[in-house]
Amino acid sequence: MEEKFSPEVFEVARMLVRKFNVYHPVDFVVLENGENKEIPIDELSKTNGVIMDIGMETVDLYAEKLQEKAIRIRAGPLGVYERGYNHGIILTKRIAGSGLIFLGGDTTAEIVKYGLDRIIISTGGMMCLSGGAFLHGLAGFSYPSVDLIMKQGELTF
Repeated sequence: MEEKFSPEVFEVARMLVRKFNVYHPVDFVVLENGENKEIPIDELSKTNGVIMDIGMETVDLYAEKLQEKAIRIRAGPLGVYERGYNHGIILTKRIAGSGLIFLGGDTTAEIVKYGLDRIIISTGGMMCLSGGAFLHGLAGFSYPSVDLIMKQGELTF
C-alpha cells in the first residue's frame, strides 16, 4: 500500500494533473446525519458524512471544460443515482451532443432510468455497454479475443 501512495507517486500524479489539465471534483454532496450538504473538497476531511454525488460547482466546472471538447467520455455514474443523486444527469443534459460517449452498464442504466438514452442517441452521442473494454482499447492495449481471432485468421460460428 505504501508504494501506491508514496510521496514520489503523489508528485508524479500532481505533475500529470498540471501538465494535462486533468480536472477533479471541487465539491461534493455529502449525506451526514440524514441531511445533504454541499461540501467543498478542502473541507471534506471535516465531515463524517458519506459522499453521495458531485456538487453543483463541479457540474458547472465540468460542463464548461467538456463543452470545449469534440470527444467527451463518461464512464460510471457520478453519484448514487439509484437513491436520487443525479447531478451526473444534470451534467449530461448540459454536454449532450455529438461526440459524447457513455461507457459501461451502470452508466447506461443511469441514463435509461432518467430517460436520456433517446436524447443521447438523437443528438449524435453513443452508449457502449463494455466500458472497461473500450477504455482498455483507448489506452492502446490489445483485446485478447480480437488477438485470438486475428491469430486464427478466421471467425467461424
